[in-house]
Amino acid sequence: MNKSAATYPALLRRFTSLLQSIVRSVFPRPRRPVRWTDAMPLVVFLAVFAAVCVALDRQHIVLFANPWAFLLLLATPWIWWMSVCGYSGLSKGRAVSALLVRLALAGLFAMLLAEPRSVKSSEDLAVMYLLDISDSVGTDTTRQALRFVAETAVKKPTTDSAGLVIFGKNAAVEFPARKSIQLEGNFITLNSLVDRDATNVEQGLSLASAMLPEDKLGRIVLISDGIQTEGNLSRVLDDLKARSVSVDVLPIQYEFNDEVWLERLELPQFVRQGETYEAGVLLSSLAAGKGTLRLEENGKLIAEKEVEFEAGKNRFAFPIYLRTAGYYEYSATIEVPQGRDNLKQNNRVVNSLFLEGEGKILIVYDPRGEPRDRQELVRALSDGKHVIELQSAYELPRDPMGLMSYDCIVYCNVPADAFDPVQMQATRDAVFNYGLGFLMVGGNNSFGPGGYHHTVIEDSLPVTMDISQKKVLPKGALVIVLHTCEFAEGNTWAKRITKEAIKVLGAQDEVAAICYEAGERWIFKLTPAAETAKLHKAIEQAQPGDMPSFARTMEMSLAELQKSDAATKHVIIISDGDPAPPAPNVLQKYIDNQIS
Repeated sequence: MNKSAATYPALLRRFTSLLQSIVRSVFPRPRRPVRWTDAMPLVVFLAVFAAVCVALDRQHIVLFANPWAFLLLLATPWIWWMSVCGYSGLSKGRAVSALLVRLALAGLFAMLLAEPRSVKSSEDLAVMYLLDISDSVGTDTTRQALRFVAETAVKKPTTDSAGLVIFGKNAAVEFPARKSIQLEGNFITLNSLVDRDATNVEQGLSLASAMLPEDKLGRIVLISDGIQTEGNLSRVLDDLKARSVSVDVLPIQYEFNDEVWLERLELPQFVRQGETYEAGVLLSSLAAGKGTLRLEENGKLIAEKEVEFEAGKNRFAFPIYLRTAGYYEYSATIEVPQGRDNLKQNNRVVNSLFLEGEGKILIVYDPRGEPRDRQELVRALSDGKHVIELQSAYELPRDPMGLMSYDCIVYCNVPADAFDPVQMQATRDAVFNYGLGFLMVGGNNSFGPGGYHHTVIEDSLPVTMDISQKKVLPKGALVIVLHTCEFAEGNTWAKRITKEAIKVLGAQDEVAAICYEAGERWIFKLTPAAETAKLHKAIEQAQPGDMPSFARTMEMSLAELQKSDAATKHVIIISDGDPAPPAPNVLQKYIDNQIS
């Protein structure tokens, strides 16, 4: 016990001696007395360095992402001490200079570890107007809102930019944020199409925030009645808050004292041919009144009567008689005196029923084609005791339910341009959703040569419509010129036409597009038509303007087509006809180069 007690002080002395030697090796004894004035270079450096870093940060010139790295400056007193206690043999002035260089290097190293970020500040403001054009808002209110957007956008500072996004069930960019806005008589004409039967504020805010430039302060002006029927606002609001994007709300307020609407059209679930049934119309109203109630069957008026109704729910019945098998679509409409109703969109209801009967085959033919294209097919099916019905492409129903009375649909050498997109979609839905048979008979107007490539009809058949053999159809080159069309939804239709034109091209064909945006520019130069998705995206992003003349765009098209080895070359100009025509010598060059 005594031995252990005796060794403890010795061990403490040895540890203390070792610690002192370590401290002396890190902080050696000075070779001369150290005065407080010797620390002035260190104090001045730290003061200047701190002032520079704080000034850069406060004036938003540089942002330090990792400020904890400046704790490394705690080593600068050791650097100063080693300079004071060193045996460099330098004169006093040179020793101070060497010390400052070392301190500057240490400060620069700490600054680099602090991850400096250059800050580019701008006071320019980008405002995206977000306009609700759903059915609940109404046409008159939409016009007033557009007038407000036009008036406020014109008064903005010249350095600021403004854009417009419209939304309903989905959203679309009417024009992106830009400094100059083209107005027609101080009014904005909508060219984009959105589904108006719902209100999705989330999708509108998401698109508007995405259109705000990153280098400008962003603000969204939301013009809506606030009646959201789809979407979740919480997610997009968190994103806007994180980006410091403010949202100003201009509420659309309205009050309806008189409103009449049809809730539903009731039809029997089980029907038989030749019997009479009842169609019930459920009408609701905020106040008592009277009006004219009409019932249509497959687009033809079958009943009309004057009705009087009370506030609340009212039910009216019509007798219906099903004569033949097939699909029946019924629609009921109510018409009330002027001023007794506000929203016309809710004055119509639709319902349908299907009366099953003997199966039929529908043969669809080209009204511009030869009757002999279908004669042999009709004869063969008739010999097989099949019930056949002939319809031209123009008469084909535009609703899949309208095809339910047939067992099979046959396209008999009909080109794709004989149908509209709704008719083709109806055929596709009838095949996929209701199990109808579908057959396409070959010919010069069927499959790929008929223009069905990249259409919904191609999805309905087990073959591809692409023309892979050049001997069937030579390579072609197409240039499309987009000029602003100054009528309702003109640019929207121009873009649709452009995309449809690309769809019917073969994979080996080439396509290019030009538009006028403060000058003639290529949307894309000659590109293989197989890159459909990329080309469609570029077309949607284009903003065609009002070009003064066709001369420059036609010269650009000519020069680009002359580079192509295509056998067939063509130019399509989509315009309202305002620009001046090109000079005769430009047209002669087209003739000489066999460009149509």
